[in-house]
Amino acid sequence: EPDRGEIERSIVSTITKLLPEHSDSFVIRCLFDENPKEEFCLYAKEVKADTVIIFTRERHGIFESSFAQYAARHSPCNVLIMRP
Repeated sequence: EPDRGEIERSIVSTITKLLPEHSDSFVIRCLFDENPKEEFCLYAKEVKADTVIIFTRERHGIFESSFAQYAARHSPCNVLIMRP
């Protein structure tokens, strides 16, 4: 996708501004995949993530997108779902 780089830079920039100083333990990663739900869970397991934060704008459930719902159910770590 031609906008992929711009999307990733925007997300990394926005999240970096929210992090405290000296936040070396945070990893910001944008996943672009045909099956992002499964890729997310595999990545979280691979890096042995402790907690992941998912920002979602969609409302399929009460507060969650289908991606966030899947991640909360299948992730190998804690999941914090936030809406802007």
